[in-house]
Amino acid sequence: MATSILVPHTRIDNSIIDDCAAQIGIYGLGIYVAIKRHLNQKTGDCYPSYQTIARKLGIDRSRPSATIRAKFQIETWKVQ
Repeated sequence: MATSILVPHTRIDNSIIDDCAAQIGIYGLGIYVAIKRHLNQKTGDCYPSYQTIARKLGIDRSRPSATIRAKFQIETWKVQ
C-alpha cells in the first residue's frame, strides 16, 4: 500500500512564466521564486532579506536589491 507524503513546495502561476518572465528576465524570475518561497500562506507575510535571497540563488547581494527596485518601478511584482 502506497503512502502519501506531503512534500513542501512553492507554486508559481503559469502566467508568471508566460506573461512576465521575458520582461523581468532570468534574475527577476529567480528572485520572484525565492521571494515566493518565503511567503506565509496563512498571513501573506513575506520578508526574506536580500542576503537570504542572494544566498539561496548563489548570486551577489546587490542583484536582488537592484532587481527588486527596478521591478517595483515597472509594477510587475505581485506575489500571488
